Amino acid sequence: MWNPPPEALKPVPLDRDWSKPDDKYGDPKTLYDMVRKSVDLWGADTVQCTYVPSEGMDRVPITRGQFHDNVQALAAGMRAAGVKEDDRVLQIVDTSPQFAMIFYAANMIGAAASAVYTNMKMKESVYCYDLANPSILFVANSSLLTSFAENKGDSEWPIGGVVILDNEMPDTMPEGVNVSTWMDFINAGRAAEPVNDPCMDHTKLASLIFTSGTSGVPKAVMLSNWNVLHNVLAIQGRAPLWPGRRTACFLPFAHSLAQAGDMSAMIYFGCEVHFVSDLLNLVNEVQVIKPHIMLCVPRVLNRFHSRIMAGIEEGSGLKKKLAKSALATAKKRTLAAPTEMIAVPPKGMKDKILTKLAITKIRERLGGELDLMISGGAPLDPEIALFVNCLGISVLEGYGLSETAPLVTLNGWEDDYASMSGTVGRAIPGVEVIIDQDAWDDPNSEDGEIVVRGPNVMMGYWNNLEATNEVIMEDGTFRTGDLGRLVDGFLKITGRVKEQFKLQNGKYVAPSPLEEQLKLSPLIEQASIDGRGKVSTYVIIQPNEQAMMQAMSVDGMSKSDFEAACSDPKVGEWMLGKLSSEIMEPQKWKGFEKPKTIIIDHREWTTEDVLTPKMSVKRRVLEDRFKDKIAQIP
Repeated sequence: MWNPPPEALKPVPLDRDWSKPDDKYGDPKTLYDMVRKSVDLWGADTVQCTYVPSEGMDRVPITRGQFHDNVQALAAGMRAAGVKEDDRVLQIVDTSPQFAMIFYAANMIGAAASAVYTNMKMKESVYCYDLANPSILFVANSSLLTSFAENKGDSEWPIGGVVILDNEMPDTMPEGVNVSTWMDFINAGRAAEPVNDPCMDHTKLASLIFTSGTSGVPKAVMLSNWNVLHNVLAIQGRAPLWPGRRTACFLPFAHSLAQAGDMSAMIYFGCEVHFVSDLLNLVNEVQVIKPHIMLCVPRVLNRFHSRIMAGIEEGSGLKKKLAKSALATAKKRTLAAPTEMIAVPPKGMKDKILTKLAITKIRERLGGELDLMISGGAPLDPEIALFVNCLGISVLEGYGLSETAPLVTLNGWEDDYASMSGTVGRAIPGVEVIIDQDAWDDPNSEDGEIVVRGPNVMMGYWNNLEATNEVIMEDGTFRTGDLGRLVDGFLKITGRVKEQFKLQNGKYVAPSPLEEQLKLSPLIEQASIDGRGKVSTYVIIQPNEQAMMQAMSVDGMSKSDFEAACSDPKVGEWMLGKLSSEIMEPQKWKGFEKPKTIIIDHREWTTEDVLTPKMSVKRRVLEDRFKDKIAQIP
């Protein structure tokens, strides 16, 4: 399927000692050591990444040598500013080369890198700041610094000061802290005493990942160098990641998937990381980047699918007919193949002609060379995966958590590229997955809590021994809180232990997979299903305003006021009927899982209220927002 070049890194033995780095295989000792080795492996003059400095500017390349030089300068600057081994370095910075440089510079001196999302509420960011107690703070721009200063209260400024990445100082400087620009800090680092004794301790705390938390306050996951390096080395040579391959990078580096993937594995394996400057402009930017690989979340794939299908429906008669015929032919060919989730080349004259006339045009919207998408973060609908396969793109769905650095399972990593649609793959090398059925109350279910054992399991939660002891057992196994089952060694995710609820008839419902299916509808932006103690389930949705109003007009229910439409009971009945016939198919939904009541929220769900930075729904917020309506549901 994929043919690696001779220089690509080879996989290490499955039965190796996964408890620590091994010189026999050339393992890096730390994440900084991984960056240093990548320069030796692929050359200082090769392109490591590209980025767009600001809107309207050309894409700028950074070589491996330049990246490494900047890391060394930053490390020297941090040490000169008073940052010591075992200190913390905090970023409020978007995904960018600078984020990665700061991360690896902290690692070089043995400090732990931590970060919060730039779209997080500032009060939550301050909470994370206080929890980490960093020695230096990096912020994306002066407005973020101003907002931080206004919200920090009595929190002390870091001893190492604050660094602003966009080089624009605020109009009003905060008192009591040294503020410098990115360029000034880099230049000061170049003039400082170099770091000639980089930390090489694989057990050292490397990263604090703040969990967004759908309830309660964030916790900080402690990941060691070896936690993350295991994830990288486990897939070495087992996925098409090698020199010359390009990835379009847009996932937030504050999240563990992006840190282990685009920020670590891609660099070590010699891939080129091309940063997307604006997610809203993703389609245009990938046409310039022409990526071979993309790490993504199902939400991105769902939207891509919706837009492609909408474009086909809006096309002229001939184009519409060609596209549908091409996709139908590709679907038949893909379903007949012995593999799942793996793209199958067109066969036969008709198939090849239809592919060239229609599918190639669709692929060009993603640059034309994309052949692999790695999906994680939420369940991927098999129909969406099949659609992507029909475009000639393989989809390797995986599973993990911040607490597992993050990868636990992955499809397609084995020699025969074994994959199973509807699952998140088999456990990666060195990791064991156990299903604990005692944690799930339904005696008629094969489901159980997913328990993980391996070198990817976190060190614990920072300064929170109680929470650590709740999830890490005495033997080191980690209780994920996720529900699942094993099918021929493949893991299928079925929900969350804490989110499960029981209806009055005694039936158990795991809402997460059902919500993901609802969001496949072009009418739906977000959805939350509940029904605890009720006769039946109910759903709260945030609709897509344009799609909903247009669909209502087509069905003869024209409304001029969106807010009024959302509160109209007849519109609710119409929406529930549409979702029931188009999404809640009997083969995917059990009868008792189908909502009998719907609440349509006209307000957009944002990270300021209903959503976490990872776009998970805060159910408690919705419960409070609609408590009166929920109380009336039988």
